Amino acid sequence: MHFQEKDLKFIKERGSDPSIVEHQLNRFNSGFPFSKVIEPATVSNGIMALREEEKKEMADLFDSDKGDFQICRFIPASGAATRMFKELFALRDELKGKSRQKQLEYIRNTTINEKFFNVLAQYPFCQEMNIEGEESPDKIIDLLLGDKGLNYGSLPKGLISFHNYGEISRTAFEEHLHESARIIGENSVVRIHFTVSEEHLGGFKSVEKSVVPALENAYNVSFEISYSFQKKSTDTIAVDMNNEPFRDQEGNLVFRPGGHGALIENLNDLESDIVFINNIDNVSPDANSSNRKLHKKMLGGLLIKLRQEAESLMEEVSLATNEDSLAEVKKWLQDIANFQLNSGFEAMDFSRKKAYLHAMLDRPLRICGMVKNEGEPGGGPFFTLNTQGEVALQIVEKSQIDIEDQEQASLLSRSTHFNPVDIVCSLKRVNGKKYHLPDFIDPETGFISNKSVKGQDLKALELPGLWNGSMAGWLSVFVEIPSSTFTPVKTVFDLVKPAHRI
Repeated sequence: MHFQEKDLKFIKERGSDPSIVEHQLNRFNSGFPFSKVIEPATVSNGIMALREEEKKEMADLFDSDKGDFQICRFIPASGAATRMFKELFALRDELKGKSRQKQLEYIRNTTINEKFFNVLAQYPFCQEMNIEGEESPDKIIDLLLGDKGLNYGSLPKGLISFHNYGEISRTAFEEHLHESARIIGENSVVRIHFTVSEEHLGGFKSVEKSVVPALENAYNVSFEISYSFQKKSTDTIAVDMNNEPFRDQEGNLVFRPGGHGALIENLNDLESDIVFINNIDNVSPDANSSNRKLHKKMLGGLLIKLRQEAESLMEEVSLATNEDSLAEVKKWLQDIANFQLNSGFEAMDFSRKKAYLHAMLDRPLRICGMVKNEGEPGGGPFFTLNTQGEVALQIVEKSQIDIEDQEQASLLSRSTHFNPVDIVCSLKRVNGKKYHLPDFIDPETGFISNKSVKGQDLKALELPGLWNGSMAGWLSVFVEIPSSTFTPVKTVFDLVKPAHRI
């Protein structure tokens, strides 16, 4: 379509590229293809399972070599906690207008009474709520979620108290500071980067200012904490149900955040060599810290080992003079990176084979922890076929698989593990030059979702996910980690589960 002059001005003022916006519009008509799943990755077939002594060996390697690298943790933390309190919001609406007695009768036999009101004292934020006397259930919810109370209904997860340690409680943000200091170790610079929303930056900085000096003394480290926002230029245009641009009441085009895949730009801006990626809500109290620290260091050590191997193999390719000298490179790609070469590889002449293998090695590397699937949502590890005829490991969401296809649905049902977003990345070449991460995105892995704004239906375009299509062109190695390292807080009720009790 041809945009009006005012549209072009609006697009450019918000930092977007008109040609990209037009391409997005075309996507609503063409759609996105489903991923072509070949088989699920399982232990010994795409997922490494290290023995305890091997885990310790990799953790020790991380400790011995970490000083050679600039290391950072990358924590997406802009998400609001609204969904975390979804059931409490709904209950508050049901209780409106009822007397305290009627409210108590209403909730008496509900699961929320059992998992929230009856155990309220066990929640880490209970002391902060200042409950006076026998408050009605709706007043208690207001003290937690309302702007005259803790205002948790409007805060991001990172600023909500997750764990209680006697007289004090820690937010998810604080728990990540503690864990980062443990991973990097004393006499070190602890770098952490949080992606946040602009409106809550002040809240994060306030907590940082209040806790960091004591943490630096306790762990004998120096913190370097940085923040960034999801870039407006990565927002995607919205359309109506006829795939025409959706406009607001002033007639302006409507753009929406492009999902966590937009954060590949924020990750690309980091200067660090090695980056640990974790979700803000996946934290544990101190009682589980040794277990989590071991496995994060294990992933880091394995990354260092395999990065060194890949760099050595790139040199071998450069020096190779015959077919036999490429055998070790092909074996590493197939056995370690689980990468099956292009079906036309054997027909290539020798110089093209060298160039192809070098290109396969010369890319960002990620080590992804994988947890046994026990019903938790999340993308799964699969072997997939790309448009170049290559089979490689990918993290694939259920929405990317055509479940109407009986064969594809069967492969999905055989999946044994999922991705808990416990990832360690290598972002630089051997010469220290950064990879340009957007070069490794698979643009065919986005998806379209239906939304509603003020009662009007619209379609939104989601960019390839940060650890899905945005990293599709990376070298990927999947490693099994125990479920005890995965303790997310998806709903407020998770906070009184055993994994979050002190």
